[in-house]
Amino acid sequence: MKSNAFAFSTSFLCSIAGDGTEEKAKKLTVLIIEDEEGSATLLSRLLQKKFSARVEMARDLADARKAIALKPYDLICLDYELPDGDGFEFLADLAPEDMPNVIVVTGHTGEGLEAKARELGAVDFVSKDRNMVTRLTVAVERMLAAT
Repeated sequence: MKSNAFAFSTSFLCSIAGDGTEEKAKKLTVLIIEDEEGSATLLSRLLQKKFSARVEMARDLADARKAIALKPYDLICLDYELPDGDGFEFLADLAPEDMPNVIVVTGHTGEGLEAKARELGAVDFVSKDRNMVTRLTVAVERMLAAT
């Protein structure tokens, strides 16, 4: 079952206060693997505004595989349910030495999903709910602090 993404206004995203993390993230390159237009746009705007990230999009696993074959990314925001499979297939296919930072961003909160994502190498798991913007911001800041 496909979940509905929560809509956030552009004015809300523009009001996110900077805390100096933007400087550290100037060269952050992100691949968003998301088939829902609204969620993809929200994630892209957030990452560009808050982290000055360079963002590219893939709407399915096939496009994502092509994108990562062409160049490395610092971060991948990965949806769980995609038109041509689930995000965990993508994670399982990544070689450990090539594993970028992956944050699973999904509306699915089934039992064990977060544990499975981390087992496959994801650095964080963020639910698409009303706290998504805050949680994703914290997850990216934590990822940047660890690098």
